[in-house]
Amino acid sequence: MVVTTQWLESLAEPSGLLADIQKIGRIYLSESGLPQSSNEEWRFANLKKLEEFLSLKMEATNRKDKNTTFETSSIHKAKDSLRIVIDKDFTFLKTIELPQGIRLLSNEEIRGFLNHMVAEESLLEKWQLAINHASARQIIAIHITNSNKQKIELIIKTLEDSLCSNRLLIVVDQKADLELLEVVQGSNSSANSHLVEIYLREEASMNHGLIALGNGNDIYLGQTAVVQEPNSNYAFTSVVSNWKFLRFCPSINQIKGKANTKLRGLQVSQEEQQLSTHSKMIFNGPQGRFDQLQKTLAADKSHSIFNGKITVPKSAQKTDASQLSRNILLSRKARIDTKPELEIIADDVKCAHGATVSQLQEDELFYMQSRGISTHQSTQILLKGYFQEIIDCLPLNPSRWLVIDKLLESI
Repeated sequence: MVVTTQWLESLAEPSGLLADIQKIGRIYLSESGLPQSSNEEWRFANLKKLEEFLSLKMEATNRKDKNTTFETSSIHKAKDSLRIVIDKDFTFLKTIELPQGIRLLSNEEIRGFLNHMVAEESLLEKWQLAINHASARQIIAIHITNSNKQKIELIIKTLEDSLCSNRLLIVVDQKADLELLEVVQGSNSSANSHLVEIYLREEASMNHGLIALGNGNDIYLGQTAVVQEPNSNYAFTSVVSNWKFLRFCPSINQIKGKANTKLRGLQVSQEEQQLSTHSKMIFNGPQGRFDQLQKTLAADKSHSIFNGKITVPKSAQKTDASQLSRNILLSRKARIDTKPELEIIADDVKCAHGATVSQLQEDELFYMQSRGISTHQSTQILLKGYFQEIIDCLPLNPSRWLVIDKLLESI
């Protein structure tokens, strides 16, 4: 509780559009303190690393680009896309000409969504939500308004020895189509709290990707919460690696069923890192479809965690849901905990889940080595194939970010 209190006291006074939200988050944290291992969702978490998260001060308001590690100019922008760089000040968005079909939500519209919580709080991990509530000072709120496919590339910068807190709200209109790629790179001893809330109206489509690559000594707390109206389509692919501590929570609510959801995830840990993904899928109507594949790889003394929960209430008849967790251990000292969950009350459904934990196939390694390929090269080839299935699902030409090369370099 002392660590939480000290961190709260270090924050600036609540102000601006998010002032009321900041107060709510701070009250919750002052009463709850740090999460406890007795909480099922936090029982594997390294709570000492959360204390490190709260030991960092919020980013300075006079922050300069030269202090960040992300040089966006060296990587070309995806064709026909809008690139947004999240930095110390979001107001620049009001000064640029946005593509037709993309507009900023007004303050009044933002307040309306915040008051009704775009994603129900039951979707969100409350402690992580409170951290973002308490510390986020600005919000990017975007409305996709027409059926032409829109492409947005969101670059999230971090700052050495500081905690950055960002919030993003996206509303996709009926029959509109959006491709969004978020890219996060850690700096030395940086921390990031990132909340994304998405509302997809009827027949809307969204292909959403996240590339979050740490610097080995960084902390990332991320939540993506999605509400889907009937006949909407949402695909989300995440690739996360090389964070000292990462906890990522993607959550989806099909509020009336009859929607399609696809999740693809890859997390790669090494050294003594702890990476965890906690997904939630809630069906609140009939004929919903859900397909999830989560891959993890743990090397050295690292710890990888996956907890995926699917809830199918009585109203969600004729739901079709599948979930698969595939995991590879590269070291006898590494650890993987995986827990796919199904909570089914409806009686006319098709639901399946499964999990595997294995090592690289020795016969495949032997086959390549017998043909003159070194052990290191053989391992790299097999891992590249393991990664590629997920990375190919990322939108907006992910090869520009050399994702596979960076993953292989980190192992």
